[in-house]
Amino acid sequence: MGTRPNTRDYQQHRKWVRGHQCSVPRCQDGPIECAHVSKGYPPGTPDNEKAGERLKSHDKWTVSLCKAHHTESHKGIDTFERKYGINLAELAQEFARRSPHRWRWEQ
Repeated sequence: MGTRPNTRDYQQHRKWVRGHQCSVPRCQDGPIECAHVSKGYPPGTPDNEKAGERLKSHDKWTVSLCKAHHTESHKGIDTFERKYGINLAELAQEFARRSPHRWRWEQ
């Protein structure tokens, strides 16, 4: 039996996300990392059930964060979002919507 390809791995989309500034307002730090958002999937999406299970989310659910903010986000998403006044799930949706590579997962 052969191995199934990873249909959640979109390297070009991750590279595109890393090409942006940090998603935290007024942050100009780097290097930029592609941070997977693990909560707040829109209802009815295939990944909704996976939120909060500590599974790496689909690559389309990613945002650009500098290394320091990416590390900080892992200490508590709710606290992180309140502190910076952002919603990571909404930002990930926007990145996915604008991605020139979205056709790959829309097939």
